[in-house]
Amino acid sequence: LLQKAFLVLATARQLFEEVKKVRTDVIYSPNGVVYEHFAGRTSFEGQAIPNDLQPVLSKNKPVIGYYGALARWFDYALLKKCAELRPEYQFVLIGPDYDGTLDPAGVFSHENIHWLGVKQYVELPIYLHYFDVATIPFIVNDITHAVSPLKLFEYMAAGKPIVITPMRESLQYEGLLVAQTPEEFADKLDQAIKLKNN
Repeated sequence: LLQKAFLVLATARQLFEEVKKVRTDVIYSPNGVVYEHFAGRTSFEGQAIPNDLQPVLSKNKPVIGYYGALARWFDYALLKKCAELRPEYQFVLIGPDYDGTLDPAGVFSHENIHWLGVKQYVELPIYLHYFDVATIPFIVNDITHAVSPLKLFEYMAAGKPIVITPMRESLQYEGLLVAQTPEEFADKLDQAIKLKNN
């Protein structure tokens, strides 16, 4: 009786289907976004560019961005290969080295990959504003298929073109560019840059 007193939400369809076997009253409730926090593109005009982002922007090259935890589910191999395939692109990573996988992944040997560390939630929109393309390059597996990335909705609210790997929960949304291999991902980045003002 006490168990039924608690409401159960699942943010991804795969989780919903699994929980439904145990709790038929489970509610599918995907993540959302505080739209106004990320959508004010013009409100950033005139604001100072963050100091750690200035050296990246001074190169006058496309900025490919990601923010969020850097952990074992992040596809470092895909990132490194894309950085090699598109040496003119500047890849910006923002977020914590969640499980110590960042340094061993060898991303710092690439001059066009920049880790800016952890930022406060209130700071994310200004960094996102300067991304030409926003990305979610996760390794595709059972865990990431069952994830509804909050950053996806924040990227959308900011009006950014988005390139992702084919995670099941994210595939239901229109307008995303999806790629599995590094070569496909690099091609989708090219396509996204052409769409950045669309």
